[in-house]
Amino acid sequence: MRTTSARCLYILRDLNAPIYGTRFTLALVHKRLEEHGLLEKADMREVIPGRKLEVGPFEVEFISVTHSTIDLRGPRDSHPPWES
Repeated sequence: MRTTSARCLYILRDLNAPIYGTRFTLALVHKRLEEHGLLEKADMREVIPGRKLEVGPFEVEFISVTHSTIDLRGPRDSHPPWES
């Protein structure tokens, strides 16, 4: 998880983009952002398992993924590729 939170630091310095994560993941990222003075700039959004949300033109669902860190989710575009 440390690598992921470190990536957020570099991305937020140059790009103003929201950070999506579970409550647990955002707590870890929150600490790292605070340490580096980037917390005020961060737009952190909690992902609720099983709930879909709109991200730009996409409808995204965050699904469980296998990882060494608990409670992680991966994004899945809900739009089937055969539909236009």
